[in-house]
Amino acid sequence: MHEDLKIKVLNIVAKVLNLESSSLTSDASMLNISQWDSLAHLSIITSIERELGFQFDIDDIAVVISVGDIQSLVTKYHRRVL
Repeated sequence: MHEDLKIKVLNIVAKVLNLESSSLTSDASMLNISQWDSLAHLSIITSIERELGFQFDIDDIAVVISVGDIQSLVTKYHRRVL
């Protein structure tokens, strides 16, 4: 993944969850961050869509649960628009 996109994803997730981006890794997920509930998950997805100009398929949204998953999804959609 392009480093700028990786940083943008981390910053978006951190902002939504009210965390420092430096505290997040690709393993950070709904399973190990208490603030990351279903509402926060939707906020993360919609924030990424808005800021990066993507509209994710619902099937893709349903399977992402970690920062790494989201970064992979963003890479997939970024390649589609190039």
